[in-house]
Parts: sequence; C-alpha cells; structure tokens
Amino acid sequence: MPDESTTPDLLELARRYVEAASRRDFDAVEGFYAPDVVFRGAELGTYEGRAAARGVVEDMCGPYEEFRAETEDIRDIGFGIIFAVVVARGRFVGSSAEVRFRFASVAIWTEGLLAQITNYIDVDEARAAAEHLAEERGQATPQKNIELVQAAFDAYFRGDESAMLDHAAPDVVVTQFPDQPDVQDYHGHEGLLQVMAEWTGIWDDWSVEILRTREIGDSVLVGARQRGRGKSSGAHVEGEVAFVSNPGPLHYEERAAGDLCWSDDDEARGSRTIEPALATAERARTTVEASRTLPCCPSVE
Repeated sequence: MPDESTTPDLLELARRYVEAASRRDFDAVEGFYAPDVVFRGAELGTYEGRAAARGVVEDMCGPYEEFRAETEDIRDIGFGIIFAVVVARGRFVGSSAEVRFRFASVAIWTEGLLAQITNYIDVDEARAAAEHLAEERGQATPQKNIELVQAAFDAYFRGDESAMLDHAAPDVVVTQFPDQPDVQDYHGHEGLLQVMAEWTGIWDDWSVEILRTREIGDSVLVGARQRGRGKSSGAHVEGEVAFVSNPGPLHYEERAAGDLCWSDDDEARGSRTIEPALATAERARTTVEASRTLPCCPSVE
C-alpha cells in the first residue's frame, strides 16, 4: 500500500498558511480564505471577508523590515478545528532590535479553506476554546458522507487496514469495472480486501492519487489517477478511474474516466468516459429514501 495520502491534510494546509504569511506572500495567504471568512484578532476586533482578513495579516507584517513566523505547536482537534501556537519575530524598519511575540490561533477549516480564525494571547484559553468548539461541532454536525469517504482513503494511504474497514459497512458490496472479464460482485469486508488484493496484485510500482471528490445526493464520486507497471507485460499504465460510494448497503462501483495511457505504445490510447460513474451516482440519489443514513464508506483503489 502507498505510504501516505497525496491530498494535503489540515495540519499541512495550516503550516502552509503560516509559511505564506512568514514570507509575506499575501496573495497566497488570501488564497487560503473562504469568501466569507471571519478573522478575530487578539485586541484587533472582527474582520469579515477575504480582503479584510488579508489586510489584518498585511498590517501585522507591515511595521517590520524583517519578519518570520513559525508554528511552535500545531494540532488537529477534530471536526475541522486546528489549534496552533505561533511564534513571530521581526525587526522594525530602521531598527536593529528584534521583536518576538507569541500567540495562539484557533481555526475552523471547511472544504480545505479557512472559514474562521480567532487569535488569542493566552495559549491555555485558546486550547480550551478549540476543544470546546470541536465538541460542539461534533455534537451538532454529523460527519458528511464526503468526509467519511476521505477518511477511508486516508486510512488506506497510511496503511491502516483496520481503520479503513471501520469506514466500510459490514455488508458492503463492491462492483468492478463493467468491461472486465468475469465481472462479479464482492461482498463484505473479506470481499473488499479480496478485490483490492486482486487489483493491486497485477501491478508493480502501483500508486493512486485522489484528484477530486464530489457529493451527488447521498453518494460520493471520487476521481483518481492510478499508475502502475504490469507484472506480466512490464508496460506502464496511467489513467483516471472513478469510484462511487452509495448509501447502505453500500454499493461501491468503479468506472474508468479519461484516457488510459500505455507508455510503450502511443497508438494504444483508449478513451473512456466518467459518465457511467455519474449515472450510477445519480441513480443512487433518486432511489435512496431521504431518511436513510449512510453507513461508513469503503475505500477501494
């Protein structure tokens, strides 16, 4: 199995945000904000929107000829909450003296963007606020289907088979590519592991990269790019696939998407479409009762 996910997690995104501020790349800083971001600064008041939040960071860095910031401590509290302790150092314009200040930040991330930032002078107060906020969000907001699917993929990428299976319903049904020979359904956790082993077993140097995720009703469509070298042929294969996770009992379908590229023969390029996967997701959306809940979602590469 691959060692880690190619999709940046929230901790990595938070680090990149601090690094962008440290190098005064304000365009990059603004790119981390949701359109309606709310920025609350310690003793600075409340600012709403990307431009206003960017302005806070620019004003913080402005008085310094040299400025750098780094995370002393950073933690994922859960439910999109990141707690960080930041140490900033700077030298005022025209001065040789260095100023050092330390503060804590509690951030809410939504769909990979900063929705809210609150800075605190008191680190313990910030930590308590982050934990309380995560507890509130955990009680009030059920985990979205797309987050369940991403959690399953993340568990797979880090090689945590047990955690991955925790996100698969016990009666999960896996359906393979429809144009494969002897297509059959695989049932339960044992079937899920079997189909994964059979697919990855035909390749050397196999890997998969998540490109995009999309919710369609209760279903989740995942677009990915996989690469590998056939064990028997030695040919390098690279192409896009789509996975559809449907409500319970979970029916997990694989569909090819985009081009299937064979590096040893440019004329052997095949063309497949993502439409069957979209159609599968749409069928699930229209046939599943709105009151049904989604069991944990499987991850199949």
